[in-house]
Amino acid sequence: MHEVYIVELEKSLKELKIGNPLIPKSFLLDNVLSKCGLLLVKNNYAVVKKPRAALKVTNIKGLVDLYYHILTATTTLIPYRNDKTDIPIAKSLIKHVQESTGLNYELSLVACINIVEGLFLYKKQLNLNPEIMTTFRVFGQDKLGWITEKIIYLRNKDANDDAILIARADADTKAYAERHDVQFGWDDLEELANKIGD
Repeated sequence: MHEVYIVELEKSLKELKIGNPLIPKSFLLDNVLSKCGLLLVKNNYAVVKKPRAALKVTNIKGLVDLYYHILTATTTLIPYRNDKTDIPIAKSLIKHVQESTGLNYELSLVACINIVEGLFLYKKQLNLNPEIMTTFRVFGQDKLGWITEKIIYLRNKDANDDAILIARADADTKAYAERHDVQFGWDDLEELANKIGD
């Protein structure tokens, strides 16, 4: 059953190793990573991609710092930071994610980073009063818990929509190639390189 995913992973690894002058190496690497993730998901593992900002976030205070950094970098709002209030709210948010997903602390922290970034990504859909966004309290799990739930819903919807589009594009490409007997790539890349070199 999972042989298909293993074959796809092997194929993408081979493409990365051989390389292709027409395809950037970063694209080939992304393809390998997505095949690895798909294989893990099909075997009941959770796969969470850390956003770039996550590299600097290693603890609860870092999560709060990230929120205020994004707030000041992307809005004209003046933040009202109070770590005595914000740190317990961040702890509560991580605990809530851990309990609802079963993820360990580190992966729950990554999920919370996605939630923080999602607040700014989905600002229009959330239609929040700017006053609410001036503090980390926006992630409180009592009266404002709906905000976290909505962000998770929107993130999951976008991820699902992307996966459907990618699967559809892969299926269309495969069907086209079969109908028109199209071969992608070159049979002997080394021979072609020698011809170009001559």
